[in-house]
Amino acid sequence: MSKYDIAQLNIATLLAPIDSPQLSDFVANMDRINALAEESPGFVWRFQTKDGDATGIDYFCSGKTVNLSLWDSIEALHNYVYRSAHVEIIRRKKEWFHKMGEAYMVLWWVPTGHIPSIEEAAQKLSILRYWAQPAVEALLSLADQLLSPASVTSIVVETFHEARCLHVVSPATTEQAQYSLPWALAAALTRGTISVDSVTTDLANVEIHQLAARVVLTENDEFNQKFPAERWARVSLHLANGQILVSDDCQAKGHLQNPLSDRELKDKYQGLAEPVLGTRAQDIQLVVETLDTRPASDLLVLLGALN
Repeated sequence: MSKYDIAQLNIATLLAPIDSPQLSDFVANMDRINALAEESPGFVWRFQTKDGDATGIDYFCSGKTVNLSLWDSIEALHNYVYRSAHVEIIRRKKEWFHKMGEAYMVLWWVPTGHIPSIEEAAQKLSILRYWAQPAVEALLSLADQLLSPASVTSIVVETFHEARCLHVVSPATTEQAQYSLPWALAAALTRGTISVDSVTTDLANVEIHQLAARVVLTENDEFNQKFPAERWARVSLHLANGQILVSDDCQAKGHLQNPLSDRELKDKYQGLAEPVLGTRAQDIQLVVETLDTRPASDLLVLLGALN
């Protein structure tokens, strides 16, 4: 008997409110399909509220459905999804759900007997959102050698398979931009960094769209072998004058084997916190840095002031 079960999280964005006429057929089938799952060979557990489903969960923001379950094997999960009456629901998904332009499903092994929380599942999914980071950092290591992003005729990325799959070239929404490697690279090269603007106001930036269209994603066998323990990328910038700039192999900053320096950690905190908290961000930083000489209540008072 296996000592592990396979956990799966699948989220989807509804085309309309769950109680709307447009979703009536979907809602009418939920009890039947959920019962089918529970009766299927290999089923272990599914996440649900007291109402028997997960439609009332807004952990991933309102308007999304959440499907989190456990199975004793990948084969059992596959058979339920694609070889049972569940496939009828898949065929009709365009009637009820938006096309997802980002990572929306994740599978991972858990020890038998372990029940994953929604927070654990969200963390597993969030890992997908950082697959672009090594390529972005490799690209930015070359930025100071450029006179202008306009001189770039192509950006060639060598990375691992999962990052190459983040291939939306011209995102139209924030969600799509968050999971687009070409967009992340184009925005980073244009702005010098990735920020909230990169996935909001910059969606209207024609230059970034044009640069994203010049990104070429390729797989590197060595990087594939290192994933998921390590995430690597290499970037080549092809310039209009015929020059090619090639980065070193780059591993994502913040990884256990490539941690942020104290200075980088502080800069990141300040860049995120100061626009929101103003001078209070500096006060919080000072208290955190001197907690070994002051009571923890000093920090709690500051954090309480944020409410």
